[in-house]
Amino acid sequence: MSISLAQPNSVNILMSNSAWAWPQAVQQIFQPRGVNTLLAEGTDDIVRIIDNSKVHLAIIDQSIDNENGLKALEIIRKKDRLLPCVLLAGEVNNKLLATALSLHVCSVLAKPVDIVQLAEQMDRIFRKYYSSPVFAAAQNDLREYLKNHSVPLPNKSISSRFSIRIRRGK
Repeated sequence: MSISLAQPNSVNILMSNSAWAWPQAVQQIFQPRGVNTLLAEGTDDIVRIIDNSKVHLAIIDQSIDNENGLKALEIIRKKDRLLPCVLLAGEVNNKLLATALSLHVCSVLAKPVDIVQLAEQMDRIFRKYYSSPVFAAAQNDLREYLKNHSVPLPNKSISSRFSIRIRRGK
């Protein structure tokens, strides 16, 4: 699937809301670029948003609204089989990775999420699926945001990172 996103304000990212600040940080960084963030409180919101909006990427927290993030991904797959998805998980293990792979998840990132790494994944996904560099400068924007908001980047040496890369034919 290769769709040109010449108009940045046509980009919609579905994100499950979280008790921690990553959805708000992503929203503050990308909204000035015309990227819309659509926050879902639970699976009912996810269904409503997918039914009523064109969504280009879903970022789902494993612990969405006391529900299982994999269940939310199953619902997304019933609605849109090709929507690129990223799963954020507190505990990443082989069983979770296998299930995520079977649900065609593009990336699984361990929490706490390194938001710069999340931006790298978003850029990779948008380049692959939409031939769009809309997130090309995201790393610099995020580093600047984090520097100005006194939030240190996670130490990559102590936080494990996992990524599933799925090859799909174009």
